[in-house]
Amino acid sequence: MSSSVLHVILGTGPSGLSILDALKARNDKLASDQKTRIRTVNRSGKVKEDVPADVEVMKGNVTDANDVARVVEGARVVYAAVNAPNYHKWPVEFPPLQTAILEGCVKAAVPRLVVLDNLYAYGPHQGRTITETMPHKATDDRGVTRVKLASQLKEYHNAGKIKIIVARASDFFGPRVLQSQAGDRFMYPIIGGSSVQFLGDPDQPHAITYIGDLGRAMVTLAFAPDSAYGEDYIVPSHNTSFRALAEAVAKEAGTKANISSVKKGFLRTTFVGLLSVFVPPVRGIEGLSYQFDEAFTVDTAKYVNLFGDDDRTPLEAAVNDAVAWYKAHAQ
Repeated sequence: MSSSVLHVILGTGPSGLSILDALKARNDKLASDQKTRIRTVNRSGKVKEDVPADVEVMKGNVTDANDVARVVEGARVVYAAVNAPNYHKWPVEFPPLQTAILEGCVKAAVPRLVVLDNLYAYGPHQGRTITETMPHKATDDRGVTRVKLASQLKEYHNAGKIKIIVARASDFFGPRVLQSQAGDRFMYPIIGGSSVQFLGDPDQPHAITYIGDLGRAMVTLAFAPDSAYGEDYIVPSHNTSFRALAEAVAKEAGTKANISSVKKGFLRTTFVGLLSVFVPPVRGIEGLSYQFDEAFTVDTAKYVNLFGDDDRTPLEAAVNDAVAWYKAHAQ
């Protein structure tokens, strides 16, 4: 491959691997001298599944700015698809992680950084459809952390240190997705014909982001014109509900959706409090309960207006892919 254009993906979780899939699909349509070189980076230097021979897998520490600079050296685009390791410790762990990535990219003179973010920063919004223009009014610890991270990204971009573009996604679902409201504790029971206990109202409208669509959207943003940078974009997602998703999964799996809800009140507060003693990531989760107690939908018009098409995988096809993957990776 003679192309010198290098794209580096920080993280090989579901989002990082979906970016890899999208870059490979793009390369498959191009002549050999136009293909993008792809490098993935994680803590071990190994990926749990087979990757194409022409994809480099490198060991790196993304909490160390100097090591980040080493692994991204020569990249035209870097994708930040990493999370702080402990969900309940985001306020402590996430800021230094993002700072290390930013400083490392600046040190290596990387022109473009594509950052994966979620919707926590917007905070409670009384069920209104979320758009990029809504103010950041988060009040919980994780949401406030996301507000601070978003502000830092703006500062680096506006200072001319590096061009940054942000992809905002809702709850993930699909192949490889485990840690999500629609992850393994949702999918496996439904596919197996068991019941799912849902913390919230499963009938409320809710945006879900198919992981394959996220990967394609982040690659699309990577190749966006310079004028698009310095902005956030809510990526293609489906406004549905968790009950509707459960029913679609059950239909594909040949089972029956059995989803019960633990709605807001004393019982749920007590249940979550007890659960958090044994499952640390659950601590503080009630601060995000608005996402599942009221409508939580998105408007992707900004993305569509820029690129002309939201390129969403039809929900039925996305569910079919997800069920096939979970069946192939049975617990």
